Amino acid sequence: MDIHDNVLQVKKTCPVFLFISIAACLFIEGVTGGALRCGEVLYAGEGKVQSPNHPGKYPSDVNCEWLITTEYTNHITLLFSTFELEESPGCHYDYLEIYDGRNANSPLIGKYCGMNQPGPLTSSSQSIFMKFISDMTIERLGFSVNYSTGCSRTFYGPSGEIMSPNYPSKYNTNLDCVYKIQVGNRKRVKLVFVDFWLENGDTRTNCDYDYLEIRDGRNSNSNLIGLFCGNDTPGMIVSHSNTMTLRFVTDGSVVERGFLVQYITEVADDQRTNQCRRNNGGCAYTCRTDNRGRVQCECPEGFNLNQDGRSCDDFDECQEQQPCAHVCSNTPGSYRCECWEGYQLADDGKTCEDINECNDNNGGCQDDCRNLPGSYYCTCSDQNKVLMSDGLTCEVSQSCRENNGECEQVCHERPPSIYCSCHMGFQLNSDGFNCSDVNECQRPANRFRTYSHHCNQQCFNTPGSYYCDCDDGFELSPNGRVCKDIDECSTQLNYQCDQKCTNFPGGYRCDCFPGWQKSPRGRCKDINECLNPPEDCHTCVNFEGGFECECRDGFVANDNSTGCVDINECQEDNGGCQQVCVNLPGKHECRCRNGFQGLNIDNKICLDIDECADSQRGPCDHFCNNLEGSFECSCRSGFYLRENQITCADINECLDNNGGCNQRCINTQSSWKCGCHSGFNQINDLGQECEDVDECAEGIDDCVTSEGAVCQNSVGNYTCSCPEGYESTDWIHCTDVNECEDASLNNCQQDCNNINGSFLCSCFEGYEPHNNTHCQDVNECRDRPCDHRDLCQNTEGSFLCACRDGYFLTADGTSCSDINECVVNNGGCDQICINDKGSRRCDCEVGYNLLGDGVTCQDIDECEEGHACCNQMHNCLNLNGSYTCSCDHGFYVEEDSCTCLDIDECEINNGGCDHTCTNFPGGFECSCWEGFVSDQSNSSSCYDRNECEIDNGGCGHICTNYPGGYNCSCSLNFKLGIDQHSCRPCPTCENFEEMQRLILELTYELNMVKDEITRLQQTNIIYENRIRQMEDTKSSQMQLLSSTLSAINAH
Repeated sequence: MDIHDNVLQVKKTCPVFLFISIAACLFIEGVTGGALRCGEVLYAGEGKVQSPNHPGKYPSDVNCEWLITTEYTNHITLLFSTFELEESPGCHYDYLEIYDGRNANSPLIGKYCGMNQPGPLTSSSQSIFMKFISDMTIERLGFSVNYSTGCSRTFYGPSGEIMSPNYPSKYNTNLDCVYKIQVGNRKRVKLVFVDFWLENGDTRTNCDYDYLEIRDGRNSNSNLIGLFCGNDTPGMIVSHSNTMTLRFVTDGSVVERGFLVQYITEVADDQRTNQCRRNNGGCAYTCRTDNRGRVQCECPEGFNLNQDGRSCDDFDECQEQQPCAHVCSNTPGSYRCECWEGYQLADDGKTCEDINECNDNNGGCQDDCRNLPGSYYCTCSDQNKVLMSDGLTCEVSQSCRENNGECEQVCHERPPSIYCSCHMGFQLNSDGFNCSDVNECQRPANRFRTYSHHCNQQCFNTPGSYYCDCDDGFELSPNGRVCKDIDECSTQLNYQCDQKCTNFPGGYRCDCFPGWQKSPRGRCKDINECLNPPEDCHTCVNFEGGFECECRDGFVANDNSTGCVDINECQEDNGGCQQVCVNLPGKHECRCRNGFQGLNIDNKICLDIDECADSQRGPCDHFCNNLEGSFECSCRSGFYLRENQITCADINECLDNNGGCNQRCINTQSSWKCGCHSGFNQINDLGQECEDVDECAEGIDDCVTSEGAVCQNSVGNYTCSCPEGYESTDWIHCTDVNECEDASLNNCQQDCNNINGSFLCSCFEGYEPHNNTHCQDVNECRDRPCDHRDLCQNTEGSFLCACRDGYFLTADGTSCSDINECVVNNGGCDQICINDKGSRRCDCEVGYNLLGDGVTCQDIDECEEGHACCNQMHNCLNLNGSYTCSCDHGFYVEEDSCTCLDIDECEINNGGCDHTCTNFPGGFECSCWEGFVSDQSNSSSCYDRNECEIDNGGCGHICTNYPGGYNCSCSLNFKLGIDQHSCRPCPTCENFEEMQRLILELTYELNMVKDEITRLQQTNIIYENRIRQMEDTKSSQMQLLSSTLSAINAH
């Protein structure tokens, strides 16, 4: 029982009289309720364990237990930072016990007390159990210890078993585990591998990825025995000393099953006399010699020696012995027990113990929890309650048979509870029982909304329903919903218009014919268009309903005589013009074509213009000839007329049969002449005959003899020839021939290198020379150029690098880079993709849960699971990744988007009420002032109640009504009584003394009433002061209780 249990027990046992009584009872129970219990179960990783109240003094009478556990193949190390307990011989009073296992039945590592701080402690198994006890007296500062888990460990003793983390499951990435084996003096360590499977590496040179390093000695500087990786099981390994160090290292990617290795010790005797020192005596595992020196082979535990007396086979304990209570899984040289669901493995590692689920949060049961072997179930202790469908909670069973389940309209049974609903046109109130009318008129129809109206104009609400009506100028269609227009112009209203009636939706209007306009009295009168005539109207003449135009000479009226149109005189006899007639507004004019001019100013008659009259050439280069309305040009012999038909250009006679010349034709202005090509001489003066010139004989050639060029004459020219391996360039030079540019000139297999007059062969990158002309491939993978070296593939003249899954080859062809799987299709993730080294993982946005497939995100229904903040949860609407809150009719959502607050309809226009508007949650109601009554057809309207119509308003004589009330009056010689209704005769001299006495009595009674009021006011003040004193006392007691509870919780 912890301190919270103590508080709970106080609530059950202590009588509640005053707050100070509760505090006293709580303090006594906290002291006398037994030892303070504490502790917890801690899993893997690293953390800290401290004594209660540390760094303050621990309490007396403490019993605390901690269980620290990790993976099966790891161990736990404890490192104390502070330690101070009560000191006693044998640690009988306050002490800390540490066990190498899951509970106090496991081997005891040590029992500690006093001031001596324990050194580092390491478990031999996957669990450590700590138990801290203090007696009733003398407290100290306690202890603080850090715990960590890891795979490194030191083994002592003659034999043992070492396995990789998680074996036989796959080991983890990024491990660096060191296992040290130390045996007795003059002994050696022998390793026998039962199983071995690591990531493959290049075992010929180095294990670059995951490997097991074995050294003959106590540290990393000792002699290296070997570096092992892949799945080739190492042979037997024997040390030369009594210590051996194993270091297991993994990288960040590929993982495999790991290894299981057993070690034994042997005497370090002379190899010459011990046959086991020679090839282990032929034994697969352990070799021993008997007294006569004969070899005897033995197998590790979990293996059987075969008939050959040398090899060993695994012994299947699960098949032969069936050692496990539930499930047995055989492993090389051993086995592993597992339990069915609802059970846990006992400390002996074989039997299974039932898990009492009821001890953990009562199994989640609201009431009673009953444990079963391997399971449990919940029950309800109250006979009036039943277990809900979740199998955990209990609720009272309700029925509709009693008082309709308190429902105003319809009750439904859904055992163990009931729920209410309403008839159509009503909605359930927030109390879940009563119904209120739905005002369909405030809810325009749409497909997402129930209880909405379909009126297209006016809507009137009724209890549980509504009806439609139309605006003026419309009538309701037979469906009672749609309003259609009334065509007033087809009724007698048409005759109210002076000229024309025009109907429109909801009404009509009177219009006038064209040319008329409405007068202020609505009559139609003529429009005088001539007050502002059109621009094309020359003379405007108005008449009723229209106008017409009169036009000037050269114009004619248009078809409706409302404008003037120009007359085209050119359409008749070309306007009297000889050549060109041009129409103009109201007139026309004559014009002459190019090459002609008018005889007079009206241009009706046109005469030819002589263009050649100027210098007899006119605009022509050579000759001009005048024509009717134009002229033409011509050229002298040896010239031709250009395209502009005015200028002349020289004719090139050499273009026609080379001008009759034998070799060259030279054009001249209006003529030509002949000549000879270079390398020829003219025979006659005309130059039509030519003969060859021998440049080589005459020594006028330009061949460069220093480059080996030799002159050879040809007709009209000469050539320079070159020696073998050279070719002629620029006619006179000799240049080396590049045989490498022509495959027929060289026999190189790959690369050709030109030299003066010849060539040499060489090889491409990735090849090496085989002879003078051929090459052979170089195996680049021997130099391990690839990032992932085992994935290098040699090719002809090159090599190819590949990468492991989750990586891609970069542009340099050798480096491997992580593939960002999230780039393509978001890595297959529904929402968030997180790229990891060599892989990827999926996550979800807020409002979603990741399903078991690791990629799909499922929306969290906050409304169903009760996570929403809506205070009207029945109006919670789940959305993808979120939710939204809405409110019942008469409520609105506050700015926090969660809380529904009542709409105070009375704040706006008094809720539409004539008199008093009263707001209530979800609605409001109208009421009338005294003297007024509510209109039955409209509850918001009030009208005056004429009290005088009923029994004369209770008046003795005269009743006079006024808005909101009435008054009584009396006839002559009567006065109104004190009840303001009855009439009494006016007093006379006979009864005046009696009246005077009555007044004195009434005055005395009035004074008595005033004295009583004063006394009651004084008594009220006394009671108010007493209430304040009681509230102050209650507040002080609450503060005292709060401080007491805080002090108890602190301990």
